[in-house]
Amino acid sequence: AQGADIEAELGSMGKTESGEGVGSGEDDETKIYTDPVQAKDFVARTGVDALACSFGTTHGIYLKKPRLDFSVVENVRKETNGIPVVMHGGSGVSKEDFHAAIKAGVRKINYFTYMDKAAGNAAAEYIASVEDGQPYFYSALRLKAMDATKEDIKRAMLVFAGK
Repeated sequence: AQGADIEAELGSMGKTESGEGVGSGEDDETKIYTDPVQAKDFVARTGVDALACSFGTTHGIYLKKPRLDFSVVENVRKETNGIPVVMHGGSGVSKEDFHAAIKAGVRKINYFTYMDKAAGNAAAEYIASVEDGQPYFYSALRLKAMDATKEDIKRAMLVFAGK
């Protein structure tokens, strides 16, 4: 009613946004994949503008190699008349799998954990580099973390662009 686009999530990305906990399909990821027929009904009843669906990605850091099923993305798009599919849980997905996900129909990628990890690692490196007895400066730590974030974002953007 207010003109806002609405994104919904259907299925389970395995973990919470912070990467903690376990999903209902921890032992069998296929149990949490989004059902394309259910997605069709959900999109028709809700009128959402974009749909995050589960095709084997998870929030947070992967503890094992993901088993991605790109046919889920293709079939969700087919059943929903081409709704833009959103990928949650992109950190740790290989370059080739990002390219395959985009080819299958992913139109938005939510990416945070590895960018955040790059900043955290840069902050830790800064702290380790300060000689004993010398002061720590937040501004120096923040700049190191920000530079690492920028570099990770640049890398991710090139991957998303197919490079």
